[in-house]
Amino acid sequence: MVRRKSTAVTIIALVILASICFFSQKNESGELEDCLFREINDYRNQHGSMELQYDQNLAIVAQEHAQWLANNYNVAQLCGKDEYSINADITSPHIGANGSYPWDRVSRSEKMQNKCINVSNENIFISNSPLPTIVKEYGAEYLANKLVTQNFGKSPIGHNENQLNPLWDICGIGISQTKERYYLVVMFSDYCDCQNCTACKIYGKHHGKNTSSGYEYCYSSSN
Repeated sequence: MVRRKSTAVTIIALVILASICFFSQKNESGELEDCLFREINDYRNQHGSMELQYDQNLAIVAQEHAQWLANNYNVAQLCGKDEYSINADITSPHIGANGSYPWDRVSRSEKMQNKCINVSNENIFISNSPLPTIVKEYGAEYLANKLVTQNFGKSPIGHNENQLNPLWDICGIGISQTKERYYLVVMFSDYCDCQNCTACKIYGKHHGKNTSSGYEYCYSSSN
């Protein structure tokens, strides 16, 4: 009887500990998401770009890709390479499930089907350390500032231009964690409230296609 009671207490303790760890991770990622969104808008204000609105549905798209990266992305291929030297031998983290690109993931998302999205893109950061460790050492506000002003802000391959792009109207952020690192996805979209515009439904907002990617400007014609 004593052994059973001891075992039951141990199981309960483990469940409580697992729950604490889970909610701790959720709290840390949620805190970073909030700080990062504020930091992005502050940074845009400083550089003359309008503030973005946070879109929960776009955040779901970002979260889904962050989780896909955590489950599938081969981080080992980046070892020993400069973070900006991604080439043909390294699969870009922007290529996700079924070979999808950011605009594909937005266009295919059921959550975004009631919106008219002109174009979309994303910034991605993959850390070398677990999020709880980094937040505990530096704090979420410091980390968010560093991500915006340093990691993205000083990137030579378009991250800064992406976060400052005056085209964007909305933003969504997703974070997924493993024991070794966290995966951050910041999605940006040009959202036009043109569901009642017949021309937009048929032809897209700018009545054409993006010449570089070939995808339609206006993804949704529903509602």
